[in-house]
Amino acid sequence: MLELSLKRNKLSGLKNLSILTAMVCLLMSGGCRKETPIEAPDVEPEILQEEPFVYNSPFKKVEGPVKLAYLINNPNIEVYDEIEENDQYREMKLSISKLKDKNVEEIINSKISSLHQRLKEMELPPTRGIKKIIPDGSTLQSEYITTSMTFSYYNIISVNSVASRTYKTPDAKDYDNFVEYTDTITLDLKTGEEIILEDLFITDSNYKERLNELIRAYLNNEYAEDEYSEWYSSITLVAPFSGIKDTQKFMLTENALSLVIDYETPEFDTMNYYTRINIPYYDLQDILAIKERFYDSEDPIFDHEYDLSYTLIDYYHKRIKGERLNEKINGVQVYYESRYPNDLPLSIEEDFEVCRELVMKEIDRLSEIKNLNGYYFQESIASLIGDYIIFYTSKNIIDGNDNNVFTSEFRTYRMNGEILNLDDLFIEEYNYDEIIRTKLIESFPDGYEPDSSVINQLLQSLTFRINRTSIYFASMP
Repeated sequence: MLELSLKRNKLSGLKNLSILTAMVCLLMSGGCRKETPIEAPDVEPEILQEEPFVYNSPFKKVEGPVKLAYLINNPNIEVYDEIEENDQYREMKLSISKLKDKNVEEIINSKISSLHQRLKEMELPPTRGIKKIIPDGSTLQSEYITTSMTFSYYNIISVNSVASRTYKTPDAKDYDNFVEYTDTITLDLKTGEEIILEDLFITDSNYKERLNELIRAYLNNEYAEDEYSEWYSSITLVAPFSGIKDTQKFMLTENALSLVIDYETPEFDTMNYYTRINIPYYDLQDILAIKERFYDSEDPIFDHEYDLSYTLIDYYHKRIKGERLNEKINGVQVYYESRYPNDLPLSIEEDFEVCRELVMKEIDRLSEIKNLNGYYFQESIASLIGDYIIFYTSKNIIDGNDNNVFTSEFRTYRMNGEILNLDDLFIEEYNYDEIIRTKLIESFPDGYEPDSSVINQLLQSLTFRINRTSIYFASMP
């Protein structure tokens, strides 16, 4: 383009030079003619290129290695204010409190308020084709603007503001058209600075390359490029996905980095809504630096002491495999399902194969009961949470006389395949027996008071799993 432009300007210049020469010759030959000013040739407008993204992070560098397996909570700092003009027009505002530095608190509340107000004042999002869905002359029927916190850990918060509106179009008779759009902001509670995508990861990491790989895998799993798929897709590509931008809109949640797909990502068809692609922290745990960059236990930023709590990150996601069975075996109706992650370590996967086996002895026993319809239900699941792998197997056996036995069993493993014992969860000399005994007795139904031998038998039978914030037990029937 530039080369052609230069040639064209050069030719235009030569042409004008020839005209000027002819005029000079004419004047010199004695002709009398009014002088005509020579117009400068038109200059082609400069085509502006998009400026490269330049960002100087205000946050400290983190070189790694890192590993994110759990979250440390902030105290309860959010304050909600709901405004309801009537049933059709409502808004919920968010602010924060309890920071030591009230100047920073004011800065943060100003940014949250601006986020909320910006969505409230946006008449329609600049979504492609929005005027076809909500044409001129449409009337607003209802509106709900809500701003809330999606993440509050490690001295940072993520805030999400959503505008939901319904419009009556000029030709509408029995239905309203709905539109919903969103915006987000993530903030450092220590400084009030906004955190962008790059700030979440270790310095000079290949985070965009990693995210793009995970997004492409997600899109493939969702059949996003298949126009005629028999499967329902929650997201649709209308142009090749070229990768995320430095300014990608996102929010943090308890288990995942949530990337917002809307009018700012036109290669996706989101109609008049928005959607999200959730990237589990598990897939990013070796480059996520939110703990190392923003959290300092020796430098408290809140104006009061509070109890710390730790939340294990749940790694359960859609990339699982397993099998399902629903058929009669020896006259017994059998319902069976098993699920486990694709990346389950091989040694533990072999253990799971044993845990999820059908108990044919029970099925054969039910089949020997004459003139009764027996049912056998079994579910076996393996999941990852924190630095642990959990096996869960439940069985419900019904013999046809309305007699049924329900059992649950757990196993908890370390990532290296080592089985975890209850002792391993507590510091030495901590008397957890009394706490578990008390909780067991509290779980009995009213009026049932077993003797100590039954209680001891149940305690001996306990198996356990780790949940995100607690330990969950199952006993013998």
